[in-house]
Amino acid sequence: MRNLTLAILFLGLLFSCSNHAEIPVWEITNADGPKSYLVGTIDYMDKSENGDLLNEFITNKFNEASTYITQIDIENSDFLLTKQELEIGMNQTLKDVMNKADFKYLQNLVEEFNISEKNNLLSPDSNRTKLIFYLQDALYNNNQDNFYFEQYFMKQAMASKKNIVGLETYQDFYRTQSQLSDEEQIGFMRTIDNIETFSINYKDNIAKAYKKGNLVEIEEVTRNTFPYQQVNHDNFYTKKHKFWITAIDTNLTQEKCFITLNAANLSGKGNFIETLLSKGYKVDKIQ
Repeated sequence: MRNLTLAILFLGLLFSCSNHAEIPVWEITNADGPKSYLVGTIDYMDKSENGDLLNEFITNKFNEASTYITQIDIENSDFLLTKQELEIGMNQTLKDVMNKADFKYLQNLVEEFNISEKNNLLSPDSNRTKLIFYLQDALYNNNQDNFYFEQYFMKQAMASKKNIVGLETYQDFYRTQSQLSDEEQIGFMRTIDNIETFSINYKDNIAKAYKKGNLVEIEEVTRNTFPYQQVNHDNFYTKKHKFWITAIDTNLTQEKCFITLNAANLSGKGNFIETLLSKGYKVDKIQ
């Protein structure tokens, strides 16, 4: 009986440990500089799971680094420039710039979404942000239960007084999306039948792929969920990756760095790892 109990406990432990893969980590080296580390992350992990994901190995690599490189460059971000990228302009609302059929479709989506007590999205006829950002506000709504890797490491980096380097300002991040055509924004909206269902499915699919350690699946889920990214792949990924590596080349050659980057940037054409390799860096997956 005792042996049976131990066997059940062991199987339970084995199952819980195999429920997800470890966070993907790469070691970056070149001839002139120290070792640096790249960690792939997502924004849609439940807070209850971060303890298993952030293991001692990752913590040690972070602690050893003198510089933390984060995706968003907060220090050089400009609120006014960001606001300009987000807004339609000329004090116009979505109702002013959309045709009646498309606006009615959006209205119906929002009305259905706001039936739930936890949602309170601003009415589209009084919203002055571009359609793509309005839809994102809805899709990313109510993420209080999610664990944000970059926020976590940023706090740790500030507390330990590390050098902090950002790859992309908020205004640059939103500028890429603000350049989407009206047709691309409307086309994306029309792929959404129900905001809440669409959002839940996306977050669940990303989290499942991440817990399996499947970067290709993460890239596929992202591409299929946001088709405008596929059409504008160079602007969303390839060009950014080239710019980011140029921006941090001095850091990588002189300092021990710890980089966190959304996992969608780490697979597919012109991904960040391929770009590192093309610049002469040696990149090895170590977890």
